[in-house]
Amino acid sequence: MRQPSPLPIPALAYITVLLGCEPQLADVEVTDNPRSTLSCFVHWTTSEPTHPRVEFGPGGDLRWFVEGAQGTDHEVLVIGMRPETSYTLQAVSVAAGGVESRSDQLTYETGSVPFGDLVTEVAEYDETLAEPGWTLTNVAVKGVNYPVTAAMFDMDGEPVWYWRQSDRDGRNDVEVSLVDGEDSAHPRVLVGAGVAPDAPAVEVNLAGEVVWEGPVQVGDAQLVTIGAMHHSFTRLSSGDYLALYYDGKDADLFDVIQQFDAELNSTWTWSAENLPVSIYPWGNAVLADLEENVAYYNGRMNSTLHKIDRADGAVLWRLGEGGDFDPDPDAEHPWFHEAHAPELQPNGNILLYDNGGTARDFSRVLELAIDEEAMTAEIAWEYPGGLADDPWSTLAMGDADRLANGNTLVTAGSLIAGDSPSRVFEVTPDGTMAWELWMSGAGEELAAPYMTERIPMLVGEL
Repeated sequence: MRQPSPLPIPALAYITVLLGCEPQLADVEVTDNPRSTLSCFVHWTTSEPTHPRVEFGPGGDLRWFVEGAQGTDHEVLVIGMRPETSYTLQAVSVAAGGVESRSDQLTYETGSVPFGDLVTEVAEYDETLAEPGWTLTNVAVKGVNYPVTAAMFDMDGEPVWYWRQSDRDGRNDVEVSLVDGEDSAHPRVLVGAGVAPDAPAVEVNLAGEVVWEGPVQVGDAQLVTIGAMHHSFTRLSSGDYLALYYDGKDADLFDVIQQFDAELNSTWTWSAENLPVSIYPWGNAVLADLEENVAYYNGRMNSTLHKIDRADGAVLWRLGEGGDFDPDPDAEHPWFHEAHAPELQPNGNILLYDNGGTARDFSRVLELAIDEEAMTAEIAWEYPGGLADDPWSTLAMGDADRLANGNTLVTAGSLIAGDSPSRVFEVTPDGTMAWELWMSGAGEELAAPYMTERIPMLVGEL
């Protein structure tokens, strides 16, 4: 009788799946991440390609998971762990057809964070109202200067990821944001603006590895060094970057907006040298709308947002008291003062953090409805306004972001004595507090985030 031909390896693997045989895991081990005390790597091998997953949680309770790329030699980065906590981890390999195998349970103890002088407390958290996720921000304690540190906090206010550039001080106006790497499954953290002298703006992956270096900080932004980056550093939808620099001529100080590509080649620039102002505006935010081919420059000290034609550099309009728009006739305080972080809304409105400055004794969040034909600016929404009894005042920094669920995330941070204590909070459109995180130093010193983002939780839930 003729013997059947041997089955090819893929067919054998398919029959193995049909028979319910599990792929075998070997050489399973846990190693430290040298760049962070809050993450580790789990390594193992399988005899056939599998999809790797690590499930983990505190004290034997497997609550979350992270995944890696298909293959036979697996290395999975585990993030999302809190400081000084014992975790149980389990490696899982999933073969074709969904058959999975599991390692024995492993343990890992996280370490302390390098910003142990930061104290956080969640005073309010309504899971039915809050936008789920983590909060990404910078960390600064005790003063304007602090080692450049980016961190993610969970909804309980606990740090679950961090990256520190070095122990050298940068400025508090470090802007951090989540950007895509080679695809949305590989996010990076962009860290720019007030980095330490001679240090570059960077993108780091979740393992804390520097995967892109931007411009190097010139001198000390605290001393307003000509050529220093300050306040604003973002990545555009085109992949280019937009940064704000100090410049000067004949002892006059002004700002320059610089756009450049990933290889640091300049692709657009604009100078505020010829703005018709009597004082240095002290720019603190720049935005670009590439579709409309315009940019926005926010001057804190002249309380004015400028819209700029990117084609010829002309100022199209000025928004603010004494600018080109008529104020809301029904508003007691129609204009913002010394504001931060303007954000364009899909409907054309502008959301910003209105510090109040020396013109008022309170801060707020303001959303203005802009009519560029009638040249009017009406208040579409404000907090607290008439929505809540929630007075506060911060003079020097702040942020307001509209979230996917319609809530607003507010960063009321300050390092100035006499200001309200620092906090980050989320409010609903009707002014209900959905989440509130207070931040201070260990000895009740001031601690302040400059700007924050609510990002998706970067681990899965079981």
